[in-house]
Amino acid sequence: MAIAHSRSLRAALVLLSVAGRAAALAAEGSPIIDALSAPSASVLTGSESALSVTARDPAGRPLAYAWTASAGTIVGAGANATWTAPASAGWAQITVTATNDAGQAASAAASIYSTIALYEGGLSAPLSAPRRIAVADSGELYAVNGRDPSLFLLTANGGLKGAVSLPGVPLSIATSSRGLYASLRDGRLLLLDPARGRVLGSIASGAAAGAVGMAWDEANGLLWIAERHANRVRALRADGSVAVTLAQAGTTVLKEPVDVALDPAAGLVWVALETNESGKLVHAFRPDGTYVSSIIGFGGGPGQVTRAAGLAVDRAGRVYVADAFQGVVQVVSRAGLALGTVGTFGRGPGQLFQPADVELLASGDLLVANQDAGTLQRYGSGAPLPTCAGDSDCDGLPDDWELAHGLSPFWAGDALADPDGDGLDNLHELAYGTDPRNADSDGDGFADGEEVLAGTDPLSREVPLLAARAPASSPPGLVQLSSSLVTRLPACTYRWRQVQGPAARLLDGASGAPRFIARTPGVYAFEGVASCAGVASSPAGVSVEILNVPPRPDPTRLVVTRAGEPFVLDGSLTSDANGDAFWLRWDQTIGAPLVAPSGGPELVATADVPGYYAFALTATDTRGAAATEEGGVYAVGKAMAPSALVSSPLMASVGELVTLDATRSESRNGKPRYAWTQESGPPVALSDAAAGAPTFVPPEPGLYAFTVHVRDNKITAPPARVEVYVGPAEGLPMAFAEVSAPAVDAGAPVRLDGARSRAAAGGRLTHAWRQVSGPEAGLTDADRPVATVVPFAPGHYVFELVVREGASVGVPVQVELDADAPGVARPRAVATAPATALEGDTVSLDGSASTGNGPLVYRWTQVAGPWMPLLDPGSPRPAFEPAAPGTYGFELQVEDGGVRSAPARVSVIVFGKKASR
Repeated sequence: MAIAHSRSLRAALVLLSVAGRAAALAAEGSPIIDALSAPSASVLTGSESALSVTARDPAGRPLAYAWTASAGTIVGAGANATWTAPASAGWAQITVTATNDAGQAASAAASIYSTIALYEGGLSAPLSAPRRIAVADSGELYAVNGRDPSLFLLTANGGLKGAVSLPGVPLSIATSSRGLYASLRDGRLLLLDPARGRVLGSIASGAAAGAVGMAWDEANGLLWIAERHANRVRALRADGSVAVTLAQAGTTVLKEPVDVALDPAAGLVWVALETNESGKLVHAFRPDGTYVSSIIGFGGGPGQVTRAAGLAVDRAGRVYVADAFQGVVQVVSRAGLALGTVGTFGRGPGQLFQPADVELLASGDLLVANQDAGTLQRYGSGAPLPTCAGDSDCDGLPDDWELAHGLSPFWAGDALADPDGDGLDNLHELAYGTDPRNADSDGDGFADGEEVLAGTDPLSREVPLLAARAPASSPPGLVQLSSSLVTRLPACTYRWRQVQGPAARLLDGASGAPRFIARTPGVYAFEGVASCAGVASSPAGVSVEILNVPPRPDPTRLVVTRAGEPFVLDGSLTSDANGDAFWLRWDQTIGAPLVAPSGGPELVATADVPGYYAFALTATDTRGAAATEEGGVYAVGKAMAPSALVSSPLMASVGELVTLDATRSESRNGKPRYAWTQESGPPVALSDAAAGAPTFVPPEPGLYAFTVHVRDNKITAPPARVEVYVGPAEGLPMAFAEVSAPAVDAGAPVRLDGARSRAAAGGRLTHAWRQVSGPEAGLTDADRPVATVVPFAPGHYVFELVVREGASVGVPVQVELDADAPGVARPRAVATAPATALEGDTVSLDGSASTGNGPLVYRWTQVAGPWMPLLDPGSPRPAFEPAAPGTYGFELQVEDGGVRSAPARVSVIVFGKKASR
């Protein structure tokens, strides 16, 4: 008992001692925090900040520290800590607590604001209303304002090098490895020299209005364009062909897209709509057009946009959207998480008023086109703008060179200036080593720029320089050469000669624009020399390959014959523009087999069974080039054979009901049956393809072609074709064609002129010429308003012009031309016939008044009306017995020694037995 009591007493004494000591310590006071060191200004999201605390204990006791942060992450090591700001902008409270070994503590707190980007000021370039900006890999900057034709070229540090006038008002720009793209308000898409803004070429984008936003996809070689007025985004290849079209993101229609941006790290294409009160404004796609996701709702809250204007994506995948209405740039993650904003609404420093575009600089800084404030504002990490060693203004001209030539090393505007007016700006003067203060550095009488353009040395005296140009290849016919001569010497003459190839006919050999006529395939080379004041230029050479083209098969047009009687198809007038030998082959393509495939110009056969038969005539030249044309035979029995009679061509507008009418077709052996087939044009559904007059509604402009087969109880008639030309509300383009000389000697060039053709809606016209009939001629420049034809042989020629305006196709027009052998008159066809006749009469046609230089071959062809066989069709006076009322049309051509005349046409109106004449 005594021992246990003693232990309890000692324990009590120890407890009293500890309690007493604690009471004594408490009496000495808690820790005191004298200072908490933390950033007083905004810091960048994701950046690290050093923190420290100064604290003491009144009794000198050791202190322990605990650090906490309401956002971001913090790591403490005693009185020091490192805080990493969060990815999203906003305020964070940092708290440190100092605790002594008595458990007494003191705390201090500081608030730090993290921002997406710090305002770093505006660039020095004075711009009135920048709307779109672009950044090249070199760091150089470009801007347009969308109000005038100016393109502004800026240095990497924001100085203005100059403004270039474009051939139209630019809406957007994009840099690429190929050059600088500029979209004009009128729909044109230009490729520019990024150093000087010079037009290098254009792309046929097929747009009626310009793209308001563009982005270059280097990995796929595509230019993405946002077409606000067309409610679509397209990716174009270098030739203007369309690789991808975006019109919908999931269930959201891409209504009024305003910009497009590339996200190479994620392999995404981002599209921003101007607004979308019922859904998302920004949408992501794969480069192949696959829809991925949509982000950013409508509004003025965090991560929301009211009216989008510009779009950009940085390397970390952050998406920047300029909100022109709210006056901020919203920043979100790829998933749409709000990360913060850049700028605030207003006109003061760091504020935005109608921000129109955003771009990322090479440093990662954000450049904002502050449109209504007329500035380019920079936000970023606080790093200075780039500098250029030895070039204070970064304009590409070294400081010492500028000083040596009286220029300012602190003004970028002199880089594109031309103080001596020689056609070379100062950057070119530096490159060529010429004197920017002397227009003629070598004193030879030629301006430096003129010599550079001509390819001569501006630092040494030169003789006249002649350069020649020609197409690389051409079909047979007339080929135009051209040349340019650089000289100021007077009295210049030209002399051209052929130096290689088959013999050609050289025209205008004493001019600067010679021409030659060639027919045989091969490479033709020519050489020209210009002499000025007795000083001759070096020879200028040029070569052109004359192509081998297929022969032109010329089968007989539709032959109407009696079943059981022999018929002849004649392809003897097949010809070859190159003058090559060729062989012919006939193959039956439609109908019960009549003959095996056969060669030679004529096919003779007999069709015992009434019906329509078709035969393909293939002509192959000695070089293997071949072409095929089809001819037909209609064998009729004793009864009236069916005939497909239609109205063609037809004209209509988009959305208008169109009726195809074959109800006038003839069929006396049972009720006619119809079968319509669409041959070309945008696909449409006919109301009833088995009806005599089906209808359809064309959804877009274009040429719609249909074929109708009419059948009675026994026979199917030859098909008839209906062409429907559909245009917009403004109407169809109109082709107008004329020939410079309606009659010439064979071998003389003739101009086919379609320059007076007119567009209906003010668009760009394209032209397409083709030969319709006659011996194969040499047709060149067939895709231009003015083409040239060389009729190599005597005969009658017909050419056709088709013009297009966008998707609209105009009705073709034709011109005719006659070519004579020198000193020999062409045969002339003369045809007469009675004006009217009665059903069942025998009607005679008369071509006996036709003339020629020898025995004539007569070729009669029915071209209109119910099909009827001619009696003795190879004679001057054939006849026919019409079995049905209608207007029967016939053509007569006569041949004399292989030369065919122009057609003579007659028509006979046939009335029924009970009708009066």
